[in-house]
Amino acid sequence: MLTLLVMLSAFTTTHSADSRKLFGIYVYAEETLASSGYLNWDQLGCGVFTRPTRTDQFIQWFLDPANRIGQLKIDVVPLFKKFDKSIVLYDYIIRNATQAGIDVRFMESNSIPGDECSDNCADTCTAKGGGSDDSCTPSYMDYFHSMVTRLLARYPTLSLGAVYDIEQTTAGDFGPVWDQIATKVTDYDSAAIKQHGNKWEGYSFIRPAGYQFSGDQTMLGGANTINYMKYFSPLDPTWNTTNGVIHEENGILDQIQFCKKNGGCKVQIGFETSAEDPDCKTYQRTSLQLQSAK
Repeated sequence: MLTLLVMLSAFTTTHSADSRKLFGIYVYAEETLASSGYLNWDQLGCGVFTRPTRTDQFIQWFLDPANRIGQLKIDVVPLFKKFDKSIVLYDYIIRNATQAGIDVRFMESNSIPGDECSDNCADTCTAKGGGSDDSCTPSYMDYFHSMVTRLLARYPTLSLGAVYDIEQTTAGDFGPVWDQIATKVTDYDSAAIKQHGNKWEGYSFIRPAGYQFSGDQTMLGGANTINYMKYFSPLDPTWNTTNGVIHEENGILDQIQFCKKNGGCKVQIGFETSAEDPDCKTYQRTSLQLQSAK
């Protein structure tokens, strides 16, 4: 899935206003995203990380000045499975993007509770019984951070960062899981600064986290950006009501107030303009995000 975002103040350029880089996109590569061209391993999906012809199409698109792309947030899951094969296409994407002044961020997407330990990650997690700590998410982040460390070493001169798309999908207090995540995020941010120096661009968090987020507020306050992913949509005329996306509890205004009080993170606000693209080219049309001032 490739989600188109408007980021009005995020990028600067010396060119005319017409060529200014305004947009960023999320590029997902997970098998669980049924609407996102997920059958990449069978050469059937979007395949920008696995099919050279699709990689070429994608690069041509984000390099086209008319599309005004300023940032790529790219999933690293394919590298877990077939690093030596996949890294060739990642190199191709990353080098073309950064040489054109387009920012690159490495992304992980996960859920809580999701992926029960006993069935999916018994080697790194011993919880059983569906309790609040029964989730592969914290241990999965170790794999993600290890991969980002490897990529930072591969691209030592490039400005890079991380994006966390972690959603709590079940109501309940999953505080123990979020506490582990907060510690891992904070520790890794410090480690990445030591490794990558001033080329490390920090991390962003996708919000809202779903049901009853109970995570460490310091973790969110330390984010460079909070990406608010509940979109305005012409299909939902309630967007400006008391219970709409702006005014609701943990809505857009609450996110902005949070950033004002907690370190000045930025907030990106989504505008959905279409459903998923049936041709699996969602980077060409789907949803927009406007970035607020600090």
